Amino acid sequence: MTLPRWTKGPQNSDGQDTHDEDWFNRKAAEQDGYLLFDKDTVRTVKFRGGEAWKSATSWGRTTS
Repeated sequence: MTLPRWTKGPQNSDGQDTHDEDWFNRKAAEQDGYLLFDKDTVRTVKFRGGEAWKSATSWGRTTS
């Protein structure tokens, strides 16, 4: 997998760089053949959401 350069972006209204982790993950997933499985809170009987446990961001290679 070739990852894009993580460049500095323009600042948002809070003075933070807009090229944050979410931006980088989405740029990486724009490549043909890759999907982004974003950071969604996992909800199960044991984990009911919140900050207790979250799934990690990952990329998956698709096959044609």
